[in-house]
Amino acid sequence: MEVGVQHVKGRILYVEDHLDTYDAISILLELSGYAVTPAHTFEDGLRLATTEGFDLFILDYNLEGGNGCDLSRCIRAFDSRTPIILFSVTRGMDEQKVMAVGAQDYVPKLAGFDTLERAISRLLNP
Repeated sequence: MEVGVQHVKGRILYVEDHLDTYDAISILLELSGYAVTPAHTFEDGLRLATTEGFDLFILDYNLEGGNGCDLSRCIRAFDSRTPIILFSVTRGMDEQKVMAVGAQDYVPKLAGFDTLERAISRLLNP
């Protein structure tokens, strides 16, 4: 059986402090054709964002050492183009708050993987 080279749809930095959530979402993203790099703290997320090239950032709100909104602002200080999705259970996020921190979208975790995947596809394939 010959194994072909699979086309990667995009490189994603996924910053998530809950390892179970990270594992489940990253497996689904990889099965959908994305290359996913993990970060589990604010500091690791910022370090990877500044040293690696990504097509999209997915940020949880609650992180060790900070939060996803602050991380989004930090990323925007050096990268104004790469799309950012806030992916969290945090309530009270609306379009104005998302845009104020430089993100393009907010996807509630309870909305499910299909909603997240549609947001990713829309941002990577405008």
